[in-house]
Formats: sequence, C-alpha cells, structure tokens
Amino acid sequence: MMTPENTNFVDQYREPEEVIQVRNDREKKGLSWFKKFWYNFVELAKTHLFIGLAFFVIIAVVVPVLVYYYSNDYLGEVDPKPICVQSKKFRVPCGNYTYTECIANLCCYDDDDLFCFHSLPSAYNYKRLDKSEKFERTQYATPYKNPMYREMKVSYIENNENFLTVAMHGLDVEVTETVVPDKNYEVQPINNSLVAEVRRDTGQLILTTSLGPMIASDHYWIWTVHLSDNHLFGFGELLLNHTEIVTKVIYRNRNDHNTLPVFLAEEKGLFHGLSIRNRGPLEVSVLPSNLIVIKSLVGERIDLDLFLGPTAKDVMQQMRKPKPKLKEWFLKPHFCSNGKSDITEIINKPTEHLVKTSMFVSDCLHEDLLMRAYSDNSNIKKALEEISQSKHLILSLPPQVPKKSTSYEVLQSLFFKSNIPNFNWMGKYQNEDVSFVDFSLQESKLWFENVLKVLSVNSEIISGYALTQNWPADDKYKFPANRETFPYLSDELVLALTKTLPWNILNSKKEKHYVVHNDYALDQLKSADEKDFVLLSSPDDESRSLGFIENVPTTWGSFKEMMVRNLFYGFFVNPLISTPVCGTNHTFDDDTLCFRWYMMSATMPIIRSSDLWPNKLGHGKIIAENALKIRESLIPYFWMFLDNDEPLARPMFYDFPDDNATFPLDEQYMLGDKLLVGQIVLPDVFIKNVYLPMVDGGWFEFWGGINYPDSGWINFPVVESDWIMFIKSGSIVPLKSENPKQLPEESYSLAIAYDMTDPSANATGTLILDSITFSFVADENGLAISRTQECNQPDIKYKIDNLRIYDGESITNFKKEIDLCGNLDEIDDIQIVPIS
Repeated sequence: MMTPENTNFVDQYREPEEVIQVRNDREKKGLSWFKKFWYNFVELAKTHLFIGLAFFVIIAVVVPVLVYYYSNDYLGEVDPKPICVQSKKFRVPCGNYTYTECIANLCCYDDDDLFCFHSLPSAYNYKRLDKSEKFERTQYATPYKNPMYREMKVSYIENNENFLTVAMHGLDVEVTETVVPDKNYEVQPINNSLVAEVRRDTGQLILTTSLGPMIASDHYWIWTVHLSDNHLFGFGELLLNHTEIVTKVIYRNRNDHNTLPVFLAEEKGLFHGLSIRNRGPLEVSVLPSNLIVIKSLVGERIDLDLFLGPTAKDVMQQMRKPKPKLKEWFLKPHFCSNGKSDITEIINKPTEHLVKTSMFVSDCLHEDLLMRAYSDNSNIKKALEEISQSKHLILSLPPQVPKKSTSYEVLQSLFFKSNIPNFNWMGKYQNEDVSFVDFSLQESKLWFENVLKVLSVNSEIISGYALTQNWPADDKYKFPANRETFPYLSDELVLALTKTLPWNILNSKKEKHYVVHNDYALDQLKSADEKDFVLLSSPDDESRSLGFIENVPTTWGSFKEMMVRNLFYGFFVNPLISTPVCGTNHTFDDDTLCFRWYMMSATMPIIRSSDLWPNKLGHGKIIAENALKIRESLIPYFWMFLDNDEPLARPMFYDFPDDNATFPLDEQYMLGDKLLVGQIVLPDVFIKNVYLPMVDGGWFEFWGGINYPDSGWINFPVVESDWIMFIKSGSIVPLKSENPKQLPEESYSLAIAYDMTDPSANATGTLILDSITFSFVADENGLAISRTQECNQPDIKYKIDNLRIYDGESITNFKKEIDLCGNLDEIDDIQIVPIS
C-alpha cells in the first residue's frame, strides 16, 4: 500500500464525497430526536450567549471532572469527534451493539447495515502524552468494558537484511531489540501514536498498523495490520479475493488443525510475506480491503514476522525452516486403515492384508491399533513383525490413554490434572474414558516407551509415526463460553475451544492449557524416538515434520479445498504435506470423485490413503491404478525439486509472478517448473478451461504432443479419466521406465519439448541419481549429456532407454540405450530428430 503524496491515511480510505454528503443530509433531517437535538445544539454554539455559558460550565464543572478522571487514570479520548468516513471495506467491527451502545463506546454506527465499527483513527489506541517514551491508553476500558492495560510498547527485532519482527507487548514482557546496519527496509514509527510502519529502502510502504484499533487487556487483544492494497495470498487459501470478512481461528481443533496465519502480499510487482505469532487462541479476520484484524485471548505478546522478498520465491526461502531429511520411499504411496475397516481381521490375517495393500510402500495396519492394544494386544506383535518385513511400518499414535488400560496406572504421573486437586482430567475418545499425557514434562518419554511395550514392538522395526488426533481430541468437553472471563467470544472461538482439552486445566509448569494448546503436537513429537518419517496431524512452520490433514469429508468441495491446502502448505510452510485420498468418511456413491482424488494426490509430495479404494472403485479401479503408475514414473522429476527444498505442486504465480492472470488460479498449478497440471473439481465436466502463461515456444499437451504456441485460455475437451498436463517448451523431463523383470538396472526416458521459436531449438533438464546430477541439453545438433561425478553404485546400471520428442504436432519415440555411467566424453551429440 502506497499513500499518495499530500494525502494522509485517513483521507486515502475515506468514503466518496457524495456518500458522505448523503449521510450528512440524512442526519440533518433528523433520524432520531437525539441527532436533531445535537444539530440544534451545534447551531446554538455559534452565538455569543452560548460561548459565555460554555466558559462558565468549563470552569465550574468540566475542569473538576477532568481532574477527577485524570487522578483516577482516565485519559479520555484524544479526538472528541471520531471520524466515521472510512470505506466499508476498512471497517473494523467494534462489537454487536445498538446505535446508542455503539456511540457510547466511542465507535461509529451505520444505520443501513446496523453495524458498529471503529472510527479511523480508532478512539482505542496508545498515545504518547509528553516527550517521554511511554505510550499510554487513550481509553480506560475496552468496548467490552474490561480495563485496558495502561501502557504498551512496540519493539523491532531486525533479524537480518530481509527479515524483521514487529512485536506488540506489555512493559512486563522482556523483548531485546536488535538493529541490522545494512538492510532492505526502514522502520518508521509514528511519533505520538503507537503505530508501526515499515517501508522498503525504496520508500514503498509494505506494513502499517495505523488503520485500526490497538487494544490490550486481560483476555482481549486486538491489533490490525495492512500489507497491500493489491493482492493478498495465504491463510490456508491462495488469493484472498472476497467481498466479505473471512475469519479463522488459530487453535488446533477437529474442524481445523492446520491453518496457519501466514500471508503473501504483492504490491507493484514486488512480494513480501507475513507470519503472525501468538500463544493461545488467535482469531484472525481478513477484511475485503486486505486489512488483517488480529484478536487474541491470551495477549502477552503478538509478533509480526515480516519477510521482504522481493520475489515470491525469495519470500518462500526466507520463511522456510531447515528441511527434513528426504528419502525416495517417502514419495511412494502410503496406507493406513481407518475406523471403517475391521481391525480384528487385519490383525489376525496380516498376510491377506499385505496382498491387498501391495501397491503401498508403508502401512500402519490400522489407525486405531494403539487404542485396541490398550485393551487387547493379542496377535499384534506377530502382525507388526510380518508387516515390517515387507513394508515400512508407520505407527499411528494418538495421545489419549484409556482409564481401563493397565497403562493408565503406569502413566498416572504424566496426565493433565483437573481443577479438582489430585484428580486427572477425564475426557472421552472413541467412547472410552481417557486421560491425556502432558508432553511438556521431561518424563513424557515414558509414554513412548510404554507404547512400545503395549504394542510388543521393537523401535528398530519402526520406520516412522503418524501422530494423530493431537490437537488433542476430547469428545466430551464443551467450552462454557464464560463472558465474565472472556469479554470477547465469537462463535468461531467457542467452536474451536470445544472438543479438546479444557482451556483452564494446568500443565506441569502451572500454565493454563489454552496458552500452550498449539504447542501440544510439537511436545508429543519431542517425546517419541527420532525417525525420518513423521506425520504430524497438527503441523506448524517450525518443526518441518511431514504434515497430514485428518477429518476430511468425501465431497467435491473438500476435494478442491484439500488441493488448495496442499498448494498453500507446499509454498508457505512445508513442501511435504498430505491429505487423505478420497477423504476420511468414505460415504459416497461417486467413483469419479474418488479416482479424480487419486489423480490429484498423485501429483502431491506425499500420498496417503485410508482405504483400499482402487480395489473398491468398480470402473475407476484401472484409472486410480494408472494414476499411481504415472506418479511412479514422475518420481525422478519430483525428486529434483523436493531434494532442493522447493515446492513441488505450486501455485501458478510462483513461476509466473509477472502475469497477474495467474494469481486467482486455483484449479491448475505447476508441477515443478516444467509441467502444468489442470484438475477437474466438479462432476460431469467435458470441457476444461486451462490458462497457459506466456513462454517462448508455448506449451505441448503432454500425452498427445499438440503445441499451443500462444498464451491465454484454451477450452480443452476432456473425459472423466483424463490426466490434464502440459509440458513447457524448452524442457526435458526425466521419466522412470517400468522394470517388470526386476533387473539390477534403472531405466529412464526423457520427454524433450523443443522450443520451436529458438533457431537452435534448445531444451534442458536434469536428473539426480545417487547424489549425481545428470544434465541434458538438446538442440539442433542432438542431445548432449554431462554428470557432476562418477557413478558409485557398481551393482546398479543407470541408463536412458527412450527419447520422447515433441515436434509440435505429435510425439515421436526414439528407442536409444544410453549408459549414463559410461564414458560420456566418448559420446558425441546423440542425433535424435532433425529440426526444421
């Protein structure tokens, strides 16, 4: 957002003059006796008699009152007449009040919409009243009548030249400010108001907190931040293009255990990012103006982590934490039966189960295995050992411990206590009375040791874990919505605080649970043995574990939502995220939805299924199985990006930031930087609209080879089984060939899409095998190959067995056997096709 010259921020976001005039005319006509009285009062104020009377009243009444209030720490509003002319898009709600209540709270009221909102600037803020460094409240109490904290501070932590933290906190919170001498931003605090503004070193404004209130009190904080007038992405979605307020609660719960308050803003072709950090329940709303309204029930401190970019890729790299160690088997299909399956049959007949799940590389047997083992662990040891000999064993481990289990007494000292002294909190999970391990305890590793004993399994045969239901799920608890404790409670907050641990039970550090609730899954992760493959159902942007999403309805709407959620996480948080194929409730009669879900999931980094859908799909079985085969062939291509910590499935704007037409696209995405994938997100679709961005030489339809040289929208005919994909001209994509005879060799084909507009018809690509990077360059002279080092796997032969050439009208396959580990210096350019 850039403020025009000679225009202050209030003027910039005013309503149009004609709208203001209509509002004033309406008031002058007198919509109420109070307003008529007020306007008559103003006219009287113009007379000399009134001036004399006013002087007397001021001396005799007003001055003593002001002295009284000041001595009692009541400062009153700085501006006695709040300005209520901001555009509707910028109106921050001030409470669900009537006109009289709203005005009494020093807020503004819209008679048409019956809406109470903060003035601009808000009457609720912190101001410098003298030359000191102290900023004191402008009102004694919040709009909800609880006292505001008297003093607040905004601190600036300059982490590096492209990363700044702006922290709002009380004076009792210790924050160490740091300064970086050479940086790409400039901090510009407003002199007399506790407002933060940050500009690029070019002068472009990229963050301001001036467009809304700043309130800090017990159990109610509110702060606003504005990043851009132009495009805003994130918040679990992609482009936030809306006409109404979008609100989400950052408090892990059954309905949403994975949304993170992370944003990407674009202004004048430059990108910057924001991550909001606060302990406890955090309600974040985005207004149609892109104004972000932050409300916290905990307070203490709200941090705004600002990342300067200036490209989308730069923002991603600046926000990302170190990547998890990646292994190739992570990219293969994973299986974990859910509650709809017969756990007894799986445990008693593991051999039959292995046959049914032969297409999957890992297995957990059943997500309820641990809960079953607490009451009856017969045959479980044998089943786990048999599974681990054929597949990677990934155990699903929920944190709930049943009261009737023998483990309950063993883990007695680890459980959360209720508000009744010496009694554990007793919740409900799967119709069992359960208690919950307090993983903030150092002794909580005892829980994991006990899990291994209950399952009769050795940690060495376990390849990883799926830490499930760890928001954590408690089917018993209903949040009481106590407004005496919490002056502000929205319906969204009440829902988020329900069916999880009670907000006020204490952990081992005597902290109320709602303060540390969002850390519960991470604490559970720390209590388990370290494994490379760990799926976390409540992922965050710190741990970089492999995240997965639970409780997904099997609907077309959820299908698209999960696709978008994968794209969001892949870019903003962690490239290794998964959603359950075909959802988790499995109550539908539409094969098309499920095999479409398989086709979408086959393009994502992690693919995980909770049921044997290919075997249950009827006519869709072949389509789903074919999707898994295509994924297998693409894994070498996937590896190039994921091993480099780049997003695999990424929003279109990531690779085409200069093309604004790519910003709203959420039914197509790039797969790496060379393939474009479109998804059908509704039933009975026979024409798919696909947007092809401008690239030299255009795009080739991947399966048929037709060239689309121009950018823009195309109407692409489809049938329900089509995998819609295009390869960018100038690209070489490695594909793994099938090896049905299980020979000690790995064969690959190369999809070569020439840039037909380039006189030399260049195309380039790479392949990474065993830490060796093979580079390919195809031009008018043929194909040249180079590698970074000698091959170090003498027992495995790497070779190219086919060249798949896109010539603009069709695809030509050239059977060529090329030894990638041979002496490449002796190989002349390989002639593949003449270029006209």
